[in-house]
Amino acid sequence: MDKKKILIVLPNWIGDVVMSLPFLNKSRDIFPDSEIYILINEHIFSLIEYPCHNLRINPIFYKDKKIGTTLEVIKTIRAHLFDKGFILPRSYRMFFTLLLGGVKNIYGYADSFKKLFFKKYLNRDNNSLKQHRVKYYLNILKLYKEFQEEPPPYLELSESQINWANYFIQENSLSNKIIIGLNPGATYGEAKCWGRENYLKLIKSLSKSIPEVTFIIIGGRDNVSYNQIFSEIPNVINLTGKLSLQNSSSIMSKFKIFITNDTGPMHIADALQINIVAIFGPTDPKETPPYTMNQNIIYKKLPCSPCKKRLCQYGHNNCMKSISVEEIKDIVKKLLGV
Repeated sequence: MDKKKILIVLPNWIGDVVMSLPFLNKSRDIFPDSEIYILINEHIFSLIEYPCHNLRINPIFYKDKKIGTTLEVIKTIRAHLFDKGFILPRSYRMFFTLLLGGVKNIYGYADSFKKLFFKKYLNRDNNSLKQHRVKYYLNILKLYKEFQEEPPPYLELSESQINWANYFIQENSLSNKIIIGLNPGATYGEAKCWGRENYLKLIKSLSKSIPEVTFIIIGGRDNVSYNQIFSEIPNVINLTGKLSLQNSSSIMSKFKIFITNDTGPMHIADALQINIVAIFGPTDPKETPPYTMNQNIIYKKLPCSPCKKRLCQYGHNNCMKSISVEEIKDIVKKLLGV
């Protein structure tokens, strides 16, 4: 008898994909004998390739949102004859992709129209959105089978990733250094950024009090110009736009502390169990904080936040500006025990 096939549609953001790792782990527990596939952006898959290999989860890729690409994906899905489909993102394109792909039983969050086609569904309302995204996703799986244990996001590195990180540390003479990672930029918008000037002041202040510290700046290609200012500082290594997602997670595993805005790399660090200093302003620290390493969240609950805007609608960005360098510095020193 042929094994039943399960399709899981993953989100299109790095942080959300990391927060969906518990869903993937639990899926393997619930469907031990099924063939599990994920529908995922090809670029992001490299980040979770090794965990998926260990879980025996197969990828179906898409590169863009073009009609031609979507039709190819629908054709691929139809060929697999999936018995069940779980949709994690709020996406009508993915909904129609599964529907036209002939997936028999679809589970997920639904509005009044989607409810007509879903096997089981949850209402996407204020109550559901106030949950941490890890729980938000796991609740979809609970539509099929209830469970109590909710595993945290955990990102396992392959041997080649570990070796690459060790080689980088050796080549850059960082073996005896305290490595602090910094992520000044943000893909979502400038409102989420604490500001380059603050990061520069923090680097200068910590360098004086902790001589053995080295800072590594990370960020995607869209952050290259924003982070260029850090390239000329002696004890800073600027890797913005220079690393693949796999190598980014590899080098992050070497961080003693990671100081970051609310972005995808924050969730990678959380899944690697790195100490995080997470700076929140326009986004909600109840919905998308680090799931495990969440003791050091900095958030000033101003009347206008969380607004979830890409740019401050009032032009002052006080939710981030009100967070001082000294405040961050004190947390870092406490974490380092100095």
